[in-house]
Amino acid sequence: MAVIDNIEEIYTDDSPANMKHLIFADKGEESGFFEVAKLIRDAAYIEGVRVHPYLQILEDFESQAEINRDRGSKPLSMANTSSITGVIK
Repeated sequence: MAVIDNIEEIYTDDSPANMKHLIFADKGEESGFFEVAKLIRDAAYIEGVRVHPYLQILEDFESQAEINRDRGSKPLSMANTSSITGVIK
């Protein structure tokens, strides 16, 4: 499995957690558990921040792949992804 496939799997597995947290927070508020709902919203924010770099890598990778296709270049490999590796740091 290629590195980009691993990143895509991480993003698709983890990004729904953010939405689940927000749904649970709404239910907590509806039930009057405002402090618990705030903690869950904070967890949702953290989950979103944690997953965002993976989305950025996927978008950058797809943009580069489109440029390469337009130019007739060879597919992007991890050897020539120096422009997107800064996102990981």
